[in-house]
Amino acid sequence: MAAVTAEKETVAKETSFKQQDGETNRKLAEELAHLISQFKGQCKVINTAGKFAKTVKLHPENLDIVFNFKLTDAYPNTVPVIEIRSESLDEDEIFDLQAFLKQSAESMTSVSLEGLVQAALKWLMEGNIDVSGKRAKSKKEDGKENSSRRRQRKSKNKPKDPKEKGKKPPMKTAIDVVKRILWDGALQQDQFLVGYLDRIDGLKEKYFNAFSWEDIASVDYTVLAIPKHRIQYFKYKNEIVWDKRCRLDNVFGSTGSKKTIADVIAHIDGVQGRNDEREIGNNEPEESIADHDSDYYDSDDYSESDSDDGITVTIGNSDGGAIGGMEFDNDYGSDNDVDDKDGDNDQFDKYWRDKLRPNHFIALRITDESIRNTAEEIQKQVIENEPKLKDCKIPRGAMHLTLCTMGLETSEQVENAVKCLQEALPEFTSIVSKDKKLTFKGVETFFNRVIYGRVIDCPPEFYELVDHLKTCLAAKGIDVRDYHEFVPHVTIMKVSRPVAKMTGNSYIAPWLYSSFNDTVLGSQAVDNLHLCAMVDERQEDGFYVAPASFNL
Repeated sequence: MAAVTAEKETVAKETSFKQQDGETNRKLAEELAHLISQFKGQCKVINTAGKFAKTVKLHPENLDIVFNFKLTDAYPNTVPVIEIRSESLDEDEIFDLQAFLKQSAESMTSVSLEGLVQAALKWLMEGNIDVSGKRAKSKKEDGKENSSRRRQRKSKNKPKDPKEKGKKPPMKTAIDVVKRILWDGALQQDQFLVGYLDRIDGLKEKYFNAFSWEDIASVDYTVLAIPKHRIQYFKYKNEIVWDKRCRLDNVFGSTGSKKTIADVIAHIDGVQGRNDEREIGNNEPEESIADHDSDYYDSDDYSESDSDDGITVTIGNSDGGAIGGMEFDNDYGSDNDVDDKDGDNDQFDKYWRDKLRPNHFIALRITDESIRNTAEEIQKQVIENEPKLKDCKIPRGAMHLTLCTMGLETSEQVENAVKCLQEALPEFTSIVSKDKKLTFKGVETFFNRVIYGRVIDCPPEFYELVDHLKTCLAAKGIDVRDYHEFVPHVTIMKVSRPVAKMTGNSYIAPWLYSSFNDTVLGSQAVDNLHLCAMVDERQEDGFYVAPASFNL
């Protein structure tokens, strides 16, 4: 009887779902028919494949504006993606209008495309923004010139240098730079940073790879994207190579010093290479930093007490080092301090770097055998092609994902951190359930020194866990030493000091591991938490010495 009842309930549910789908399709068909009748000759419905089932184009009569609504199968229960095309509007106005329409759609109990169009026209009217077409026409006419007169003038006058005519030479745009970084195979995207204006926080800076460079109207709400006109500058490592504010273009050489990105890279990497050689030549202990798992210390200073790989990344140059993304002034004993004959500045520099360097970290240990096995396959391929890198692999027992790094200088501070984690453990388990897994797919690099497995589609709950963890630690007075944005990853290999000394460089060639760029490594449950010390010793199972370990 129970089985028969369950079967009936299943059939009833399936019937209910079919009825709901049928009702949704009927309502959509009615809405589209109404739009076609209302926007006679100005409404176009396109059936598409993939993420969006339909695209509806609406062009209000006698207005210079077109609305593109991209609908999924779940419409009208989900908000459509909205794109706007208009020669009468500038980029700021289009961005603001799209944001307004998204907010309006989310607040509607039942989304209506006609209602969104009416809301948009009301918004334009209240803002005294003209989309009648006159504005666009005046823009064109202002820049338009009779072609015959242009030809006559060209025949009479030779082209003059823009400077001679009192005009500034044209400068390549931010969009040009974005496309160059995206499509030029000689440029490493993870070495570029973008400075942009945030509406609330003002000028901010993030890595180029942190953004989605698709059409801003087509990306998901959780994706980081910015209008191109908000971009203020681009950096290669620590040097600005394109700056709208002062008309500097050292990417294409269209303005400014006339340098190109090739010149900049040759100069910066040449200086960095010389610094690496000076560092490698020092008579220091030759322990393998792969075992200590430190990804992000500055290029001019391999860590002596090398730490965990969770410090996210700013690479220093000869004009000033950086530790974990925290820059230091030249006063702190750079290689350019030629007047420092007795080495006092170097000792002062080292003292403060050690003071700022983390010595403990909190990690999710990688226990998934698939991730470990695939990581070892990657290591094997790299080492077979470049045997000198055999000491750069991370042992399977030490593989982990770092959540944050800290400075715990005394045993009392360590006890305080352990107590903090114990008290907050119930909160951690409530944020992320055990069945929530992190999927690792593909291999990426930090400045060609570290190769790592990346987390794809990282659950928002995991980011919330990391943020809450840092909040709890800070509330207890614990010194959290994370100097840059959190990037969830598992380190697979990184260049050690002895290898850098032996080979004369600290880079891992991308071709050694590129065949794994789309390989799924595996999935790791968020089921453990370890407070680890950054010391040479290891536990019997190969993992870090852990003053405290917890099961979630």
